[in-house]
Amino acid sequence: MITSLLYELTVLSVFVFIGGIVYLIDDLLGTSIMAGWHKLTTKEGLPIGTKLGFIGGRSTQTRVIEAIVLGSLAFYELHAFFATTFLGNLLVLLVAIIGVFVGFVAGPLFVRVWNKRGKAIKAIETVEKGEFHPVEEARQAITELAHNASEKVGGLGHNLSGNFFEAIDEAARHLPGAPHPSAEVESPVTTEVSVPEVETETAAEVAVESPSESPADKARRELDEFVEGTNPTK
Repeated sequence: MITSLLYELTVLSVFVFIGGIVYLIDDLLGTSIMAGWHKLTTKEGLPIGTKLGFIGGRSTQTRVIEAIVLGSLAFYELHAFFATTFLGNLLVLLVAIIGVFVGFVAGPLFVRVWNKRGKAIKAIETVEKGEFHPVEEARQAITELAHNASEKVGGLGHNLSGNFFEAIDEAARHLPGAPHPSAEVESPVTTEVSVPEVETETAAEVAVESPSESPADKARRELDEFVEGTNPTK
């Protein structure tokens, strides 16, 4: 059973390749023929940007009919390489039609590969000349990837730290006994009155008694300094 399945997959692959190659030929030559034909038979020709061939740009129903015709012809030419019994030939014919239709559907992939053949040939020539250094290329790719990742992580760290401490400040404002944001905080100033001198605390002493930086602000500052220190772009 496994041998039969592999046989059918091999037959299917052959006819998928045939369908894809025919689609590629239609894209290279058939579209030009159809454009010239429409230009001769109509005044306007095909609309700008429209690409129509014998297979490309056609409806599914039209492609099915073309797959039946092309699959039958391909099977007739290649049937000597496949099954010899009547039922075996019918099965191979069915697989041929399906394979050709799948090749039509996958035709754009064949076209893209064909259009990029120049880059592939250039890459092969570069390797043959010894100008390609895989280790250096891999190192450069990893460096760029790490650089991009560090930039994204650094920006994310700043955003998270800002949102985190904003939430802490907002929760602190709603605690019982917390001062209203609009309320003014006056620094306590104590004066000692004596006769005949009046001693007043100096500005430095008042500054020492004034409230210092809140724990939330201090934690935010320390986290921002840590994120900036780990970001290589800084």
